Amino acid sequence: MQSTLASVESYDRTAQKTAVNACLDAMTLAALPRVALAFGIFHLICIAYHLLASEPVGLSVALLFVSALLSFALFGALRAWTLSPRHAPAVTAAQITLTSLNVLYALFATGTPRATGLLMLIVISAGLLLMRPFWFGLVLSLSLAGWLMVLLISISAGWANAGLDLVLASVLAVAIHMIRRADCGQIAVLRQQNEAQAAAIQRRIAQVETNRAIAEHFSTFDDLDVLLQHATDSIGTRYGCTYVGIFLLDEKTGELVARAGTGSAGRAAMQAGARINVGRGIIGWVAENRRVAYARDATRDPRFVIWDLLPDTRSELTLPLHVGNRLLGVLDVQSNQPNAFHDEDVTALHLMADHIALAVQNMLLRQVEKDRRRLMETLHHVGRALSRPMDTQAAFDMILQQLANVLPYDRGSVMLQNDTLLELVAARGFPGSKRAFRWRVPVRAGDVYDEIRRTQRPLILDDALRRADWFHLQDLLPARSWIGIPLIHEDKVIGMLSLARETYTPFTEDEIAFATVFAWQASVVLENARLSVELHKRAAQPG
Repeated sequence: MQSTLASVESYDRTAQKTAVNACLDAMTLAALPRVALAFGIFHLICIAYHLLASEPVGLSVALLFVSALLSFALFGALRAWTLSPRHAPAVTAAQITLTSLNVLYALFATGTPRATGLLMLIVISAGLLLMRPFWFGLVLSLSLAGWLMVLLISISAGWANAGLDLVLASVLAVAIHMIRRADCGQIAVLRQQNEAQAAAIQRRIAQVETNRAIAEHFSTFDDLDVLLQHATDSIGTRYGCTYVGIFLLDEKTGELVARAGTGSAGRAAMQAGARINVGRGIIGWVAENRRVAYARDATRDPRFVIWDLLPDTRSELTLPLHVGNRLLGVLDVQSNQPNAFHDEDVTALHLMADHIALAVQNMLLRQVEKDRRRLMETLHHVGRALSRPMDTQAAFDMILQQLANVLPYDRGSVMLQNDTLLELVAARGFPGSKRAFRWRVPVRAGDVYDEIRRTQRPLILDDALRRADWFHLQDLLPARSWIGIPLIHEDKVIGMLSLARETYTPFTEDEIAFATVFAWQASVVLENARLSVELHKRAAQPG
């Protein structure tokens, strides 16, 4: 782990050094046109000096003229074309070296150290203009080596003093180079930091705009699953994630259920009804602790559990979806790259998770209100229908039909007790060939009906297959989630309303309350039927 941290720190230092050097090269390139123009003018001044001093116009003046043309040509080329910043130090060094060669030739041609002063100026300018140590060292070395070669050839006096001046100028040039590089390096670092901060601000603005664009559509959805899928798709697109998933908490089982997800992994998880136990993996840990978890390198996080659908995950960010003290679920974001999310991303996605949680809660509340309103409308409709003359069978069929409008189920039936048997007197969702068959189920001590009869309360089975005494009707798909509601007459259970789902979808508390109300309606039908029979009997009696 320490070696990994050292590698990361080394990488950061290398990256910063590279960025600083790139910035220094950019600064050198920015100054290069002015440098070329200045050296071109310098060469013209030297030519004028030779002419005014009545010195012989020979090869020295020709070289100065060519150098001036090259300098002005470089100036024009830099104005017309774009030079790569990484080439700027080499071109600047070449420009200074060209001027240095002209001065060295003048020293050689005259055989006197008189032009050493010009070489001193060139050396100092190299320390000022060149910010890369390699190119500065190369120019300084060539200038000093050339001067020494001229010294060995010349026989005139005065070279010792000129050499001392040149050494002092070289020391000054080195000092100027070090100070100049340090100052420009600090400027480059500050510029880099400003650019990073500006980029972070722009990224933050973009993230806020992204969150706003995603969240503003939440109020337009009426379906929870559509809303959640919109959220995951939008986050995946805007943040470039490998996978985005939303898991909602099943309060009855305490498990997290996949409700939305991106890509093939998201579709497979929803089709399989993927469930995660609270406390297992990073997702389960977040649900248990209700805190954000960010695994920058998931393979090193002890909470991480490899998911077969996403075997290449390297970083995972998971955020709780909660409103107040109520946990609704989690938002899970994964990437195939380590350290895929910046701190700004974590903050932005945390805010997005809060938006999603509020949207989910509002939609759940609206759904509850809608269900209750629909229940009241259905009960009103059933009540008005039952107030009209209607035979018992038709009343039961209507109750089962209306119940399906507010409470989804696969099979429903009304069963009445006849001595030791339960008789199916009304059914919905059964095969057509079986619907008219009057099934009879024996009542056994300790079975589900016996328990309902003894407690006079609804019996809820989240998974009926786990109950050993469950009675399975032949030629039908097994019931998974089931509820039985007692039909009570004069404080005595006379039957039950049975509702079954063929998939594992436990009934909620609201659904159980709805079913209980309809079971009471069925009891009213039976009571009305009994009263009707008694009235007919009395009417048939003489006198």
